[in-house]
Amino acid sequence: SHENAQVLLLDLSPSMRADDVKPSRIARAKLKALDWLKRHQEGQTALVVYSGSAHIVVPFSTDTRTLSALIPSLDTNLPPLIGNEPVQALQLIEKMRNDNRLSRVDVMWISDGFDADQTDAINSTLQQSSLRLSFLAVGSEAGAPVRMSDERLLTDASGQIVLAKVDHPRLLQWAQQQ
Repeated sequence: SHENAQVLLLDLSPSMRADDVKPSRIARAKLKALDWLKRHQEGQTALVVYSGSAHIVVPFSTDTRTLSALIPSLDTNLPPLIGNEPVQALQLIEKMRNDNRLSRVDVMWISDGFDADQTDAINSTLQQSSLRLSFLAVGSEAGAPVRMSDERLLTDASGQIVLAKVDHPRLLQWAQQQ
């Protein structure tokens, strides 16, 4: 089918709790998502989220109202596995595209980024897919500590507080190559 099909892909990894952009990255991401939905009401839209695992929240549907109603309730403690696995999410979207016999799917990916060592896997996943990607980064290069759901600050193995930084130059360069 050649009708418009799009997926809103939302990063719910722990670093999205950082509050370097107010009130938090996840809150900002949800506003951007709602904004994007308002402007993309035609065709079919699906909602996929990920952290350490990827999940379909809303399968392809022409009902963007349901989707808009669900976005405010999304939170970083939703996915059962903690982590940052965008490759799994992109593979899931490609499978959805295939299962729904869609010739192409536009993906609006809202995230605070991914590890540099994931770049190759992301690129090859995209090359083997019929997904067209737009990437919207939330967060600052200065970064901020990440408050876990139990209110503690995220620390590394040596007990140092982790500053979740967004590498805008690298993300920009990567996005321009897509």
